[in-house]
Amino acid sequence: MAQKISFLFFIGIIISVLYFNQGCNVIKPAPTPTPIPTATPVPTSTLNPEPTQDPKAYLIIPGSGIAGIQINKSTLDDVKKLLGEPKSNPTKEQGYTKINYDTQKLTLWFDSKKNILKSIMIGNESYKTAEGIGVGSSSFDISKNYPKGVQNKDKKVYYADDGTDYYYDVGVITSIFISKRAAVVPTPTQPPTPTQPPTPIPPPPAPSEYVSSAQEAIDALQALHSVVKVGISHRDYPSRLSDCKIKVNKFLRDNPTEYIPGFNTNISQAMKAYEDASEWWDIKFSGDEVQNFVKEDDSTVRYIFKMYPNMQGDLSSEKYGNTEFGYSVDIGLSLLWQYAGEYIDKSEQLLKTRSK
Repeated sequence: MAQKISFLFFIGIIISVLYFNQGCNVIKPAPTPTPIPTATPVPTSTLNPEPTQDPKAYLIIPGSGIAGIQINKSTLDDVKKLLGEPKSNPTKEQGYTKINYDTQKLTLWFDSKKNILKSIMIGNESYKTAEGIGVGSSSFDISKNYPKGVQNKDKKVYYADDGTDYYYDVGVITSIFISKRAAVVPTPTQPPTPTQPPTPIPPPPAPSEYVSSAQEAIDALQALHSVVKVGISHRDYPSRLSDCKIKVNKFLRDNPTEYIPGFNTNISQAMKAYEDASEWWDIKFSGDEVQNFVKEDDSTVRYIFKMYPNMQGDLSSEKYGNTEFGYSVDIGLSLLWQYAGEYIDKSEQLLKTRSK
């Protein structure tokens, strides 16, 4: 009996050991991994995209175009792919199709038949040449980097020899015009051998908004000119001068880009001549008595002669009193008004020529 109990006890121990080993080797299934959510892509807007911040996207290639757009190569479709659809409708001007991208401050002209790009006007300060020249740069940097060009000080434009025109005012570039025009070169000292001149690309017409605003400025100057021709008193002149100045200054402020070379300059000079006339006229009533003559060494006389070099020749010195020599205030006033009228005529002629 004792042997049977020992045998059963031994069998129990073996079964317990086998069961323990089996429990230690149980493999539990790995948990199902939680899937990582996929980000939903944000759709890219295609409406009038601005160039990226990459400087290469803002690169001006003088005589050729801008980054991604080439004169005489890119089509209207190419431009729309890069810049998007323009907000304003295309217009027809002088046989060209004009497209305005107001946000990017770009104006482009295309051949109306094949829609090939012919010229670009840049007013966006972000666009710059490889040398860092763009709208807002100093005008002195132009000749420094492009010494073979020609500067027209009257029209305030520098014609580089690569077909790029840099317009400036008060020493700062206001706009850049790129085309495939013939190179403008300085007048040689010896006459060159006659050759067949290349067909120049006509300059782009001025925008209609610029033309209408320019006409309002001219109308204001013409109104003042008519008043001084008919006759106006010294007391009433300042108020009429102020009314005119408000309209002229508004045009100049709203139109910093001189789309018609020389126009902004001429109306500014006309306005300045009327203002200088007011200062000259004040001499007559500056003392206790009316002064019909002003001395040669008067500070106002020196200033006026500096601003209008031809006036000293047009205004003869006369003797007045016993030993005094000077200039007639009335004649000097008439001359200043005459100079103002000449600037107005130049402005009006420029507007008629470029707005057709």
